[in-house]
Amino acid sequence: MLARVLVPVATLACVPVLGVATARAADPLVEVDTPHSAAFSPNGDGHKDSLPVRFRLAERAQVTVRIPDVGTVDLGTRGPGPSVWRWDGHGAPNGSYRLVVQARTRDGRTGRDTTFAEIDRGQSLARVRVYTTRTTVYPQTPGKQDRIYVRSTKEGNATEVTVRDRAGAVVTDTAFRHWWSWDGAGQPAGEYDATFSVHDRFGNRREIRRTLRVSDDHLVQETWSATSPAADVALFPRCGTSPSARFVHGLTVATGPACDWAFFIPRFDLPVDADPDVTWRFTVAGGPTTPGSDQTALVYVADGLDVVATRTATGDTTTTTPWGGPHAYEWDPEREPEPTGWVLVHDPDTSYDVAEVTLEVRYWAPPAS
Repeated sequence: MLARVLVPVATLACVPVLGVATARAADPLVEVDTPHSAAFSPNGDGHKDSLPVRFRLAERAQVTVRIPDVGTVDLGTRGPGPSVWRWDGHGAPNGSYRLVVQARTRDGRTGRDTTFAEIDRGQSLARVRVYTTRTTVYPQTPGKQDRIYVRSTKEGNATEVTVRDRAGAVVTDTAFRHWWSWDGAGQPAGEYDATFSVHDRFGNRREIRRTLRVSDDHLVQETWSATSPAADVALFPRCGTSPSARFVHGLTVATGPACDWAFFIPRFDLPVDADPDVTWRFTVAGGPTTPGSDQTALVYVADGLDVVATRTATGDTTTTTPWGGPHAYEWDPEREPEPTGWVLVHDPDTSYDVAEVTLEVRYWAPPAS
């Protein structure tokens, strides 16, 4: 998309590259070597502040660079071979631009070649956030390798992280693309300064700072549970669910003409964030829609990047899944959590009624102050 504002192009340095190439008769007069859709950020931070427009002439020619909606720069006469001109983007708003390099020889022959450029001065980085599951790590917790999990909302380029102690010594220095964790192992109790440097393909950079702590204390494992009628915790109406005639506030889960797979997905408000250290399991109480039949259902629990299925017993019964939980790659505080589990019926001759659902959650809590 071209900028909508017409501005003059600032006077820019024209930097010829030494060396002469022998032109062939079949060569075009001018060829642009700059990567297609090059990106830069003319904001003065020292990172990709200008765009080198590289081109090659087959013979000596007068050269201009025309940027529609911006202006035209006269580069003067250039000799055969490679040359470069730097565009500083001065006065050009953020956006996409077409750059047309035009050459004209003394006898009037002309040639042109085109490349494209994108300008972004870092507005997108202003929206970047760095989230931590908590800011204190407890390496002394028995039976658990405790970690602080960190996620950056900047996708694509890496986020660099440096952790220093209060004396300024570097404790760890690394980079990550989506998430990172720190266990504080081997470090004395105290406060540490973490700097997260996020950057993008334009060369924009932003630093976000956090104070992390290492504690000599240890976490305590807690268990929370809640039981609700199926109809009260249904995430949203799903294909194949309807009010149960057997159980008050229950749900019937059955396939139909437009529903080959029938799902009941319960949704609970968890007492803690669904970070990678949380585990959970479901207990489903119910039975076949027709009492006495041998029809069953599958109860699934999310377990990292996998799901685990447990088939209900025949008759009216309760079914408890193994413990599952989220995966570090899936933890995203800006997104609604993925379903923790669900009940599935896919046999066209099966109908199963869910009376109530119990969710148990195990999590690690800081010691009481």
